Amino acid sequence: MESKYWADQVAKRIIEKYPNKQKYALRAGLSASGIIHAGKLREPITVFFVNKALNSAKKKTIFYCYFDDFDRFRKVPKNVPKQWEQYIGMPLCWVPDPWKCHNSYAEHFTEPFKKELSDLDIKPTYISESEKYLSCIYRDEIKKALKNKNKIKEILDKYRETPLEKNWWPAKVYCEKCKKDNTKIISYDGDYSLTYSCSCDN
Repeated sequence: MESKYWADQVAKRIIEKYPNKQKYALRAGLSASGIIHAGKLREPITVFFVNKALNSAKKKTIFYCYFDDFDRFRKVPKNVPKQWEQYIGMPLCWVPDPWKCHNSYAEHFTEPFKKELSDLDIKPTYISESEKYLSCIYRDEIKKALKNKNKIKEILDKYRETPLEKNWWPAKVYCEKCKKDNTKIISYDGDYSLTYSCSCDN
């Protein structure tokens, strides 16, 4: 009798859609901007059970959990010293840990979460988005977005009350000098280089 369990049903649909896959890659993604509370468990747990269902169907899988540690530090939480305002605009992975127990602000939240998942016997392969960006693995996708910025803007504007500015770009640059994203793209060469200005006068 066919299983009606939701994870088995999802696994069945995946196999039907991609019957010739040698291995199925599953992904969960989480922010590294603060405490990863119980509510945020939903995504990795959902992927965990689908992964388990695929394994039960004799399919090979790899389960990734991505941490968005290259997102900008947006604001200083109440439990963080006010002087951390100096880091607003930097990637989370470059912001110091205010509690001085991890290598960065991002790691202060991601490392305990890894242990909590492990305690639940959920052990994905962890991926740091900052490592991906800094290794230039996304460069072709970024190039494609930059080359098609007008098309992207046109699509986004269909769903916005106020159109994006004419000088809008589908990317944000972290300044090489101050490490913040208070930047404006000035020109793009159509390949892998662009010029920008920053509020730090770089």
